[in-house]
Amino acid sequence: MIEEGITGFVVEDETSAVGAVRHLSRLSRTMIRERFEQRFTARRMARDYLAVYRDLLGAAAPRPRIVSGAKS
Repeated sequence: MIEEGITGFVVEDETSAVGAVRHLSRLSRTMIRERFEQRFTARRMARDYLAVYRDLLGAAAPRPRIVSGAKS
């Protein structure tokens, strides 16, 4: 996942790629690493899986029924 000018450059052909090389010094290694940490670490993946599992458990839980307390 490339963010234009932040983590890299999106190019359409070889000529554009060669031109983009001249702009590599504009990229921040710190910013690239931060984006990586936000998206692709094992910790991030584990958090995302836990969120999905919690959602699935919540959807599968039986919903309580509301019973009227009034007796006839």
